[in-house]
Parts: sequence; C-alpha cells; structure tokens
Amino acid sequence: METQGRYIDVRPLIREYVASIGRIHEFARKQLDVQLISSESTLTKADADYKQIGGQDTVGLAAVQISDSGQNVDYVEIFDDFIERRKELIRKNRNVSHYARHFVTNAVHK
Repeated sequence: METQGRYIDVRPLIREYVASIGRIHEFARKQLDVQLISSESTLTKADADYKQIGGQDTVGLAAVQISDSGQNVDYVEIFDDFIERRKELIRKNRNVSHYARHFVTNAVHK
C-alpha cells in the first residue's frame, strides 16, 4: 500500500464487496424461491378464502388452533405486507451483483 502513495482509491474494493454481498443474496433467494412461492401462495389463499366467505378487507388475519374444549391453544398472525415488500426489495436490488462494473460520482451534471 505504501507504494501506491498517500491516498488509495478504495471505491473499486467497496463496489466489489457490495457486489459480492449481492451475489450471496441472489444465491440465497434462489435456494429459498420454491419455499417462498409455496408459503406466499398459502397466505394469499387464506386471505382470498376469508374474503370469499364474506370477510371485509383486513389489516391481517390470524390462523388459530383451538383445542377440543374450545380454548385457543396457539395462533399465527397472517399479513401480506411483507410479501410486497420482499418483491419490492428484489426489484430494487436486482442489479447489486453488477455494482463492481458501475461507478459512483458526486459530480453535478448539468
């Protein structure tokens, strides 16, 4: 590093680092894709089933386990907001693995 002079441009290293994180995320998304699609389908179907039996638009639903005696044993809240947020983040970050080939500047273009 000393042979490079007093200042070292770390931007290419940072771009490569961020691109590497992007590649890891792409790999993880591919590994989880089948399970995510199945899970999201289950949640979407639960919401559609509720609306079909006359339910109104909801903020969220809950799947409730009821014992033989009629007591609530357990429940899981069902929200679909995170599904859209996940899809939004995928769209937003779809090119992050290519960041090493891009550059960033603070120059003002007129």
